[in-house]
Amino acid sequence: MLPGIADPQARREGGGRDHQAQRLPALAAPPRRPTDPEPDGADPGSEPAPAHSAIELANERIFEAGHTGDGAPAQGAMGTTVVVLDCVLDDGRTYWAYVGDSRLYRVRDGDLALLTADHTLLGEAFWNQAKIPSDLPHTNRLMRALGITPTVEVSVGSDATQPGDLFLLCSDGVSGMIKPSDFLDELGRDQPLDQAGSALIQKALDAGGKDNASLLLVRVTEG
Repeated sequence: MLPGIADPQARREGGGRDHQAQRLPALAAPPRRPTDPEPDGADPGSEPAPAHSAIELANERIFEAGHTGDGAPAQGAMGTTVVVLDCVLDDGRTYWAYVGDSRLYRVRDGDLALLTADHTLLGEAFWNQAKIPSDLPHTNRLMRALGITPTVEVSVGSDATQPGDLFLLCSDGVSGMIKPSDFLDELGRDQPLDQAGSALIQKALDAGGKDNASLLLVRVTEG
């Protein structure tokens, strides 16, 4: 089971959209096998890693649920963004996969890093870059989302895991309303994760709450 965040957009009758952010505390995925490569590995003949596979499966199910047999959108059809985290302590690496503009940040040794480049017009310039600016601007012009087409291109990444790493998965209703410095300030405090999460949600609401705010915090500990 994999922690993740999704930010759905459901079509209403008449062409409008209902926005309803939701937390995905666990996303089912096939078990990792020794032959599974890292998501950024170079073995094209091996099966994809669990986070990648889970998103592909979710896309198939969302598309099927939201479209008729001929592929036309059905009433209530929906698309969603998603970001999924997979901390594999046995091999000391963290893997992630995502579609859309829900984001993954990491706090390590007092520094905040954005690990996902949005699938938007502004994020496209950083899709193949090793470093993504933590203050990457948001835009509602998504270039990818789950459930829109039968298949979807999933972006992936991985890095070595260190004890103390703190990961923030969030919808754009959080990352679009809070400055990176405020993220770092709140997540650097000595406090329970649920308290930190509630404080960030409140900051997003206090900043105007222009979109749904949903987040998940994951900390790597020793032992």
